[in-house]
Amino acid sequence: MAVLRAQCANHVLANTRLMEACLRLDEETYMAQRPCFFGSIHATLDHLVIVDRRYLTRMRGTPVQPDDGDGPEFATREDLAVARSKTDEDLIAFVGGLTDADLDREVLLHETPRWGRETDPIWLVLQHVFSHATHHRGQVHDLLSQTAVAPPQLDEFYLRMDRNDRKTEVARLGIAAWMIDGAG
Repeated sequence: MAVLRAQCANHVLANTRLMEACLRLDEETYMAQRPCFFGSIHATLDHLVIVDRRYLTRMRGTPVQPDDGDGPEFATREDLAVARSKTDEDLIAFVGGLTDADLDREVLLHETPRWGRETDPIWLVLQHVFSHATHHRGQVHDLLSQTAVAPPQLDEFYLRMDRNDRKTEVARLGIAAWMIDGAG
């Protein structure tokens, strides 16, 4: 449980730092079409929010049908930033409220004629969420390195030697100390 909580805290910190850096870009640079999987910084960040929200919904017990993804859901980066922040708050609350017994609860990911019934335990779904986001944040980080805005530090994982330097930032994001320390 402690590892998942620490991963959640790192996920939120990395999402916030990356979004804040992207908000410093001018509109044209931020929305520019680029040679990347989703075609732009905005579309990649949009994808991350959509996927996090979909898995949270599934873990809360409401299966969501697979989506073909016709494009970004959020028209502006301001709307996307609000959705990112709300989704991260929801994820902190969800992970923070889990018990050890919850981790093995099966999550119905989808049930369709095409793909059948797919389930996985919460602990595995969370691992996927965090790994998936790390992958795509890395893509945005690389795209940022090609702009005038320096990419932020994303790979901190709350080592004890770093904690004092992060207290203010972590408190601002609503991450409880027990999520990082493994107690509680």
